[in-house]
Amino acid sequence: MPDDSGATLRPARIRPPSVPSILTWNAGTRSTVVTGHFSVAVQGLIVTHPAPGTPSLEPLDRADPREVGGYSIVARLGAGGMGRVFLAGTRDGRRLAVKVIRPELADDGEFRRRFQREIAAAQRVHSAYTAPVVDADPGGARPWLATAYIPGPSLAQAVTGSGPLPPRSVRFLVAAIAEALRDIHAAGVIHRDLKPSNVVLAPDGPRVIDFGVARAADATPLTRTGVGVGSPQFMAPEQALGQACTPAADVFALGALAFFAATGRSAFGDGPDAAVLFRIAHHDPDLEGCPDQLRPLITRCLAKDPQHRPRPAELMAELRPDPGPLPTDWLPTPVMAQVGAYQALPAPSTVPALIRRTDRSRTLLLVGAGAGALAMLLLVGVVLAVVPDGSPPASRSGNLGGAQAPPSTSPTPAGSAQGTPSPRPAQAVYLTDLEPVNESHDLVGTYESWVDGAVTVDGHTYDRAITVGVGCREQVREYALSRGYGRLRATVGLADDTPHPTPATIKVVGDGKTIRSESVRLGHPLTLDVDVRGLVRLGLNAAINGECYRLNTKVALGDPLLQP
Repeated sequence: MPDDSGATLRPARIRPPSVPSILTWNAGTRSTVVTGHFSVAVQGLIVTHPAPGTPSLEPLDRADPREVGGYSIVARLGAGGMGRVFLAGTRDGRRLAVKVIRPELADDGEFRRRFQREIAAAQRVHSAYTAPVVDADPGGARPWLATAYIPGPSLAQAVTGSGPLPPRSVRFLVAAIAEALRDIHAAGVIHRDLKPSNVVLAPDGPRVIDFGVARAADATPLTRTGVGVGSPQFMAPEQALGQACTPAADVFALGALAFFAATGRSAFGDGPDAAVLFRIAHHDPDLEGCPDQLRPLITRCLAKDPQHRPRPAELMAELRPDPGPLPTDWLPTPVMAQVGAYQALPAPSTVPALIRRTDRSRTLLLVGAGAGALAMLLLVGVVLAVVPDGSPPASRSGNLGGAQAPPSTSPTPAGSAQGTPSPRPAQAVYLTDLEPVNESHDLVGTYESWVDGAVTVDGHTYDRAITVGVGCREQVREYALSRGYGRLRATVGLADDTPHPTPATIKVVGDGKTIRSESVRLGHPLTLDVDVRGLVRLGLNAAINGECYRLNTKVALGDPLLQP
């Protein structure tokens, strides 16, 4: 396959273990660029074009930021109606997904106010099947938020690359997303933009991302002038008609998403947005090709009347009456291979960021023939590898203009809503020395939810302790650990002065997942020893085990020590 200089491009098929086939070219000394998912060799370097669904990291453009909020930006992950999403890395090699909001939205004061409220609400969401919001800066020059990065393809990528899921997998998918919606709604959040690209597939289950954030753009000039935020094929009729949304809108979207997962197409067809929205509001869904065992479930979710749709808890009970982890084979083998390929991606510290430059004076047309015709237009340029230099992270405001701005040494006010990362520890520190980034603030009887100070547990006084009063509601506190610690050790028990010593449960939650749960009662303290390596967000959740009218149960963590 010669190019215009006579060099030969030799296609070769490679099949790594558990990874879909990819096409590879050796382009000799030709200079090329990266275009979408296509990439070609530079100076003999082998670069690949992935098959559909194969993971790839899109290089950064010249205008892309090199750090945001102290996090190193290393690649693009995608873009949506609200902004561009980047893969970011912490100094100790963990991965985050950072969404930087579009300038035209950032310039709207009403959007910023809504965005700040929605971030605060999203940070209250705790679920096994969501990607937790771990950091944000709604007040920056370009607002942004960071979530835990889930290495896996989106549902849209999986279906595009491997075809529709079998009914068994769809049932597991819907049950897990229903659990995520239950937890999202319990925090007072409505997703509003649930769609296949906002569901990421992981070995232990799907993760719902971008929950609640779409609401921030509802009343901006963009949406008022007809540029909507959301995906028409997955909007509920009430959204299509401009009416108020309730949690039932997310259930409708779940039904549309389930149909897509099972068939690979939309229940309301394609075409102009206005035509799709009209069909959603006024026509019955076209469920042709839907497996019989899924049709009743999907039909109920797609009811026009929100009152006739099932609640997420009902779907959970119907699809998975015995709760527990999803089976390891919940996805079909081809999709699990895609998931495994994402899991094998290198950590951000080893992924070079790429700057793309274009030489407009020359173009190269590459045409290849094999099993089918493959053609793509390559602009001749130079790919430069830029490896992060390991300099200290910038200030919380973030550097959105490239790599030249020096980092600020100005401290961030303690307890800010953005969740300022703790310094990389040189020695052990008590958890009480860190400012929480999120916590419950309601009173429990005559006690505040969270108090740092001395407490006596089983006759022993701990000068450094965290005490939480619990009653009818679970109490939550979170810390940002984005510079990394090794272990959390503490004595856990009920405070001796608890007026109503009902047994209680204390949970340690890491990046949205419960990693340790202990039930404690008066006179029987326990030793807590938890591995917290790799965590970005550390949470403490406390709740009583008995009747909720027994208020003023006080759970205490004595000397909670974080070790490097």
